[in-house]
Amino acid sequence: MLVALPNDKYFVKFRRPVRVDETLTVVLRARLRTRGVSIPEGWQLFVTDTKRGRTSYKSKTVTVPTWAMETDPDGKPNEEYQIYYACHEIAHVYTPNRKGDVHGSDFMRNFIRVCPEEFLHYELGYKPRLAAAAGIRKNER
Repeated sequence: MLVALPNDKYFVKFRRPVRVDETLTVVLRARLRTRGVSIPEGWQLFVTDTKRGRTSYKSKTVTVPTWAMETDPDGKPNEEYQIYYACHEIAHVYTPNRKGDVHGSDFMRNFIRVCPEEFLHYELGYKPRLAAAAGIRKNER
């Protein structure tokens, strides 16, 4: 299904992902708003029944997999991890893939800008060397 959304004075068409979990999408969007994380103008965020998250420049969509909403990598429900995962995907919106450097220094700079500071440490579990090089440290609570 194609939907038109206003983007300044133009309309941007995007394709809605398949297998969207409407309830979890509403929950995640609300959690992001509560933490002051905004979805870029003209983009849509969805929770989908997929293996991984994705940022699509063509359809202007960001997806977070349902498993990330249900458990963190340790198998526990974790609202912080959900926000981190969405922020990771949103950071890709600001960092178009250039020459295969998907998680390089430009991405990390945008990720640090988008993600609340208390959740940055989750990136160490995904890209430890690159996150550490960007100055991300373990959360000392």
